[in-house]
This record gives sequence, C-alpha cells and structure tokens, in this order.
Amino acid sequence: DGSPFAVGGRFRLADCTLAPVLFFYAQSGPMFGYADVFKDAPTVGSYYRSLKNDPSVARVLGEMEAALRKVLGG
Repeated sequence: DGSPFAVGGRFRLADCTLAPVLFFYAQSGPMFGYADVFKDAPTVGSYYRSLKNDPSVARVLGEMEAALRKVLGG
C-alpha cells in the first residue's frame, strides 16, 4: 500500500516488535560475513530504513546500538 509501516498505514505494535528484531539481524549479519543482510530482501531493507527514520524508533535503536557496543567491547 506504499505505507512505511508494517500494518494499516500507521505506526503500530507490529513496527515496535519488528524494529529490534531487524536491528539485531542487521547488526549480526556482518559478524557472519554478510555485509548487506537485506541484499536479497530489498522490501524488508526499505521498511527497516524507513522505520529508522521515525524519531522514537531512532532513539531506541540508538540506545540499543550503544548497549551492544558496550557488551561487545567496542
């Protein structure tokens, strides 16, 4: 439908659920030799990039990234 969200054209629980899953998917790919985990799934990659532009999602993903770097010693 052209919406940047998973369901119904507005930000919903589905987006809240998918954002951290896709974050960890994107972060773990390079650890296993996949530079672009969304290469073969461009629609999912586009959706994830769109989600990251939402201010609330960006804030949470930023916090997750900082915590992950701390845990991994980076």
